[in-house]
Amino acid sequence: WSSDVCSSDLAALRAKELAPLIAERMDKPTETPKMLKGDAYEGWNKVLVQMAEEQVLALGDVGAVEQKDFLLRIVHGEMDEPWKHIMKDDPAAQAVIRQNAAVSLSKLGDRSVASELLKAATEDRITKVEEIAVHAEKKGKPLAPTQRYAFNYMAARAFAAVAAPEDKPGYSKKLAGLEDNGLRGELAKVAGMLALAVSCGDKADAKAKAGCYEEKLSSGDEMVREKAVFELGMMPSEFAAPALVKGLETDSLATRELVVFFLYRHPSKDAIPVIEKLLDAQKDKGGAAVTGDNIRLKSLA
Repeated sequence: WSSDVCSSDLAALRAKELAPLIAERMDKPTETPKMLKGDAYEGWNKVLVQMAEEQVLALGDVGAVEQKDFLLRIVHGEMDEPWKHIMKDDPAAQAVIRQNAAVSLSKLGDRSVASELLKAATEDRITKVEEIAVHAEKKGKPLAPTQRYAFNYMAARAFAAVAAPEDKPGYSKKLAGLEDNGLRGELAKVAGMLALAVSCGDKADAKAKAGCYEEKLSSGDEMVREKAVFELGMMPSEFAAPALVKGLETDSLATRELVVFFLYRHPSKDAIPVIEKLLDAQKDKGGAAVTGDNIRLKSLA
């Protein structure tokens, strides 16, 4: 599977030629060698699931807008049956792959997917998770909403990332119509992102909007910062790049990772001295998070 294991590396290089190869390969069942039995069979399937998770994310990383319909099929669970033999009704595998597809859709920077992501957040379910939840309720040990609705929450977060001001009323209406308090509570967590879409999105012009989003990059709320970065990423480079360069100096490595992602789409030479300063400041620090941050910064520079 040499072409599969290269997916993450090619995605890191923003190789758009990768997208149709991934979609073609994933849009059909993957055969498991018949001679594999027991642990070898389970191990092979585990690798296939991991590769699927990475390849779905890769479609967003390379900005494969032409694959949005394919990604929506994954989000809505339309690929669960063709992939059933590798996921073996594993709810965790189904949830992660579908969540990754939602994340990839948000990274395309295409607002046209917002309505489908909201539909997924409010209406779609991971069937096996629901079966487990019903069984747990009967035993008097209900699943926590964070477990039962993890997929729905991630779909809502992806929706909020690309939502425009005019999408907020529809979101509010959907939430109000939900009878399940647990689901409503999970989806309500992205309300701050929608509020930002309105408060900054209603500014008079692109310059004012960019300034508003730039200011929110220093918010103490992680999801508000996330929304600000996504909005800047969807703006023209003349407005996005200066704000994103300033965003590199955030203390949040999670926010900086997203800033770096969008600076690939809005490159700026002004980022180089900032990156050099950050790398110097972190040269004596350890840990996986800092190491990953340094690799991303060096790659961008």
